[in-house]
Amino acid sequence: ITRFNHLTGNGRLIIEGHSNTVAFSFSSGIKLVRVEIKKAVSKNLDQNTVLNEDCWLFMRVNAKKLTLRNQKIVKLLISGIVDEQ
Repeated sequence: ITRFNHLTGNGRLIIEGHSNTVAFSFSSGIKLVRVEIKKAVSKNLDQNTVLNEDCWLFMRVNAKKLTLRNQKIVKLLISGIVDEQ
């Protein structure tokens, strides 16, 4: 996560292995997002803010891709975080 607005639920992230950021929001709208998910997104943003790009931490999310006809991803609609414990 590289940007996150906790009031709107919109932000930007980098898909692992890519260099450009992609817009994201939550598929259910920010008011229905569980606190644990908001905290996980905020924690990832906080960690990546202080790290060099080559040390960024990536999180796994369940998301639907919104793409253009040329298959370029323009936005991800996040429905959840994948628990890796």
